[in-house]
Amino acid sequence: MKTIHNPGDTIGDRYRILHPIGQGGSGTTYAAEELEGGRHVAIKVLSLRQIDDWKLLELFEREAAVLATLKHRSIPQYLSFFDLDTADDRRFYLVQTLVEGRSLADLVATGWRPEEATVYDIALQVLDVLAYLQERVPPVIHRDIKPENLIRQPNGAIALVDFGAVQDVYRQTIAKGSTFVGTIGYMPPEQFQGRVVPASDLYALGATLVFLLCGQAPDQLPHLRMKLDFRSQVNISDRFATWLETMLEPLVEDRFTSAVQAFEAAIDDSDRNFSLHNPVSTLATTEPIGPHLDIHQSQNYLAIEVIPERWTWRSQLIRIICWIWNALLGVGVMCGGLLILGAMLNEGVIAGFLMGVAASAVLLCLPIVFGLWLTKQLRSIRGIPTHLDLDATRLRVRQPRVFGSNSVINCNFTDLTRLDVDLVRLPAGKSSLKLVKYTLVSSAKSRSFQVLLNTAEQNWLTQALTEFLA
Repeated sequence: MKTIHNPGDTIGDRYRILHPIGQGGSGTTYAAEELEGGRHVAIKVLSLRQIDDWKLLELFEREAAVLATLKHRSIPQYLSFFDLDTADDRRFYLVQTLVEGRSLADLVATGWRPEEATVYDIALQVLDVLAYLQERVPPVIHRDIKPENLIRQPNGAIALVDFGAVQDVYRQTIAKGSTFVGTIGYMPPEQFQGRVVPASDLYALGATLVFLLCGQAPDQLPHLRMKLDFRSQVNISDRFATWLETMLEPLVEDRFTSAVQAFEAAIDDSDRNFSLHNPVSTLATTEPIGPHLDIHQSQNYLAIEVIPERWTWRSQLIRIICWIWNALLGVGVMCGGLLILGAMLNEGVIAGFLMGVAASAVLLCLPIVFGLWLTKQLRSIRGIPTHLDLDATRLRVRQPRVFGSNSVINCNFTDLTRLDVDLVRLPAGKSSLKLVKYTLVSSAKSRSFQVLLNTAEQNWLTQALTEFLA
């Protein structure tokens, strides 16, 4: 695949290419900088003209879709996905935060031979990422864990990159006779058959750790009864070697079933201070919240306060109109009462009362409806103050009604089947706020509430609710 961009090229008047980072079948990745702000980013580019398999475009779009839902300190943060047309081509761009550092493959190629303690620490860090991915709904499988896709940053932290082969277990699109995805030596036997499970990534991680310990690719090492025979090539403790053998079991039934199980088997009493991520804590502390969300949280509890937008000239004008209109309604009610009283005196009690009520209804019906419409417009411009409480078992939503007490939604997670998110409308003008409708669908009934948020806040709230539902 030829290079698509050269250093100094600009993309969509938004980014300037600095230098290429890597190149593969699913696109070329460049280091770039934003023209506004100067932040360094990583841009993965796929040219429609240079690919000969439409499956690559499907994988590329799936990578962008999955990355947009992931929030973890060891995964590059998704920034944007777009396409641009040229005179003879269409190019697709995936923009992420740039991870500074070198891949484990590059480090080994320069002579780096980490000790067992370092490899053990790398194992725990990657298991933390895999545990996060496997807890998604549905679970996410990377399918290409290898030294080239693990970046060691200057502080020793490991980042997992290149989700071009990513797949969730509910979308088995890579089957026999289809596009081959993965890397020889790091793929478990079931992946050769087009079948992957969460434990498939564990095999790839085990093979990567063996590569770090002995400096040789796994497919170059001897095999004994279909198992990778690495003990003679490395100098590590028997406990760690036994754990690696379980990670590398050819039969998926004999392997660890999940990253959490592998993590628990790896750590000993001296490592109990190293714990797996807390999805909600990670999400709430890394994502920019914005001016309309106030967050209070503990390990198993999250309180979210949705704060209405500040007053603008438009909302203030409607508010004044509401006051005037409600005052006129009050005068109208008094006049209606006098009308009823006068009719009763002239026509008799019963006939006069009925005539007065009918006349008052005709006079006040449209003004009341218009007043309610004005109030609704005011709420949609500023948003509705909303309080959400989430714990391990339920979600409680409180919103004030136009009249009467608060509206309260209580929903147990055990009864909830899904969460639907719909954009109700875009407010007029240049406002970046969106009126979003959240619908909680259960086996019994559906309940919904609406909030006014910007895009980042909407994405954060959706992800937070999804985390608790999972």
